[in-house]
Amino acid sequence: MAVLQKYTFKSSGISYCNRLIHSRTYKRNKRANRIVVMEFGTAGNPDPLIPICTRYFWYYYDLLTTETDNTCVNVVEICNKLMAMTETNGVNFVEPVSLATKRHVNLGNYTDLRVSSPHPRKDPDGYIWNFGTHISCASHYTLYKMPSGVSDPFANLKIVCEIPSRWRAEPSYFHSFGMSDNYAVFLEQTLTFPPTLFLSLVGGMALSEILKFYKTEKCVFHVVDKRSGQLLDVRFTADVFFSFHFANTFEDDGHLVVDLSCYPDAGVLKSFVRPRVGGDVAGSKVVSRLWRFVLPLHSTKNGTNNKEDLVTLEYTTARAVRQADDKSIFCVPEVFNNCILEMPQINHAFDGKQYRYCYGMMQDFTTGSFDGAKLIKFDLLKKKATLWADSNYIPSEPLFVPAPDAKEEDDGLILSPLFNKYSHQCPALLILNASTFTEVARAEIPTSVQVPYPFHGMFSNSLY
Repeated sequence: MAVLQKYTFKSSGISYCNRLIHSRTYKRNKRANRIVVMEFGTAGNPDPLIPICTRYFWYYYDLLTTETDNTCVNVVEICNKLMAMTETNGVNFVEPVSLATKRHVNLGNYTDLRVSSPHPRKDPDGYIWNFGTHISCASHYTLYKMPSGVSDPFANLKIVCEIPSRWRAEPSYFHSFGMSDNYAVFLEQTLTFPPTLFLSLVGGMALSEILKFYKTEKCVFHVVDKRSGQLLDVRFTADVFFSFHFANTFEDDGHLVVDLSCYPDAGVLKSFVRPRVGGDVAGSKVVSRLWRFVLPLHSTKNGTNNKEDLVTLEYTTARAVRQADDKSIFCVPEVFNNCILEMPQINHAFDGKQYRYCYGMMQDFTTGSFDGAKLIKFDLLKKKATLWADSNYIPSEPLFVPAPDAKEEDDGLILSPLFNKYSHQCPALLILNASTFTEVARAEIPTSVQVPYPFHGMFSNSLY
């Protein structure tokens, strides 16, 4: 179940605390003394409190009425509170100091969405932007925004654009999206929620086991003009791949540059299924590398030479060519082969802007474990990787904290909780100099303290 963790920096030292998020899912599972609500990598089981004669209908009824609000994926700052999120429409607001769960919000009370990204993005004007999915026989993806400075941001939620799913009854799975100053980018992948979703649940499978991957279809980038709310009438396509995380998206001379951590296929999903976490997933192409796509906005009108490379930026080898058959633009990424990277993070002052450095975890999931995990800093200008590793510890998602008087993009620190390989504990918070990528200090935690391995996180200097 979701555990929120907090490291507090004071002049006297660094303190650590954690607390379970008391979601509705947590309370229901605790009452039943088993996992009864389906998660991304965990199958739900019939609630023993439900009469035997009605358990046949349990899976169908539960999916229709109860999405998990076990918000274990990400936490963001909004309205001077912490908002814990997962991939469904349930979020939990948490008090920053005590980490007590204060309020549950169901996005379904404000929209028709069943799925929402746990990675919303914030504009300089204070609006929180996000994508969600409406699942039905007429599925669509919805871009919405809400103000961050009001007491009830969801009550002020505004629908900006709706994008029809190309397979109307089979929408694409997504985890994050890209956003620049003027555009939002939605990646419609070939991993989908199949029409047989309800029937598959009867078999007691986790969500990640139900998703269907089309190996021969193309991925599609949909671009929305944030100012007008209009979907651009050109489709940017690419050969099949799979991605969880956008690193950054920015505009440059009539192009949209889109950086993502990408896998050749969706084999990585096997590593998330309980009880197969840490099991053998060898044979799947589950190494994630940083890919750069360039979408030529200046050439979205018909009439361009079908053989001409529409990308005119000199610093990338990414290509884009208009297709004669359906008037789409086919994009070929620049693949940074020396950058095995997942959980991408950047200096957030450069969100939606041209940037140079990307940080992340370097991990080959084909080993079936986290052995060999490293931290990586990748210089997109020199196309050079710098690594940090400790043979006894597993790092986690690196968070960039800018220096108060920063003059360069990488002036600051990298924070990453460390997890001991042998004692299954997380005994330290690693602090790196982001510029040199060398260790500055570690804040050690007593081994008696139970510290779970983290997922996504954030740094705040305004909540405390």
